[in-house]
Amino acid sequence: MRLIFFYLFVCVFILWFEVGLFFLFCVVIMSLFACLFFPLLEGNIQRVLLLRIGSYLEKVKRQKMDGIKGKPAMLMTRGIMEMRQNPPGLVCTIRRFKHPTTQKEVTLYPIVNFAAPHYFRRVLDGDILERNFDKVLCEDGRLPFEAGSRLARQQQMLKRIFPFFGLRPVTINGSKFDGIVQRDPVESRMAYQMIVDGADPPVDPRARRAMERIENYPDGTRVVCPWGVYHLVYMNHKLRQLGYIVEREEAVEVVGYREAALVFGILAVLTFWMSYAIFRMIFG
Repeated sequence: MRLIFFYLFVCVFILWFEVGLFFLFCVVIMSLFACLFFPLLEGNIQRVLLLRIGSYLEKVKRQKMDGIKGKPAMLMTRGIMEMRQNPPGLVCTIRRFKHPTTQKEVTLYPIVNFAAPHYFRRVLDGDILERNFDKVLCEDGRLPFEAGSRLARQQQMLKRIFPFFGLRPVTINGSKFDGIVQRDPVESRMAYQMIVDGADPPVDPRARRAMERIENYPDGTRVVCPWGVYHLVYMNHKLRQLGYIVEREEAVEVVGYREAALVFGILAVLTFWMSYAIFRMIFG
C-alpha cells in the first residue's frame, strides 16, 4: 500500500512541477467524469478508448524517460531535493556556507510551492528569520508585508486558510530584509530553462545579483536566502566558486505521508462536489 502511495505521490509531484495545480485539478475532474460515464458506453467504444489512452500514456512515459533533464530530476541530481521512498516523502537540503576569510555565513532555504506547515514556519516566518539572522535576502518580488497593513492582514488570513502553500512573510520591523521589489518573469523562465537544459556552469541573472549583494555585506554577516529551488542551483555553484565552505547540511522533510494524504483528501472532496454540481446543472 505504501509503495502504491509513493508512486501516486511522485506522479502528483511531477504534475505539480510541470504544469501547476490548476491542470492537476482538471485532470482529477476529468478522471472522475470518466469513471461516471465510461460504464455507460458500448463495449467496442470502451475498447477503442482504452487502446487510445494506453498508447498515449506509453508515449508520455517514453518522453518522460527520454527527457530525464526535467526540473525535478535535475534538482535531485544536483543535491537540492530528494524523493524518499520509505516512508514516501520529499526532502530538501538546507545548507549553511561560511567564508574562511570574511567569516560571512550564508544559509540557503529551498522554497517550494507546496510543503508542510512546519517547514514554512521555519523558512518563511518573518519574526523567526529576523531573530536568527543579520540579513534576510529575499527573492525578487518576495519582500515581506508590513504588519498591520491591509496586505499583511490578507496574507495572514491566507496562511491560516492555506497553510500548505508558500506565501510571503509578514514582519513588524523589516530593516533586516533586503531584495528587489518587483520580479522579472523573463528571469524566472531563464532559471527554469537552465534547469531543463542542465547548463554547466549554471546561468541565472536573478541569483547572480543576489550574490553581488551578499559580497557587499560587511564581514561576519549572517545571511539567509529563502529562495526558490531553481535559483539554488546557481547559488550553490557561485558560493563554492567564491571560496565558501559548506559548514552544515540538513535534510528536512518538506512533504510527508500525512501532508500528501491530506491534500489528496481535500482534492477528492472538492472534485466530488464540483463534479456533482456540474452533473446536476447538465442533467437536472
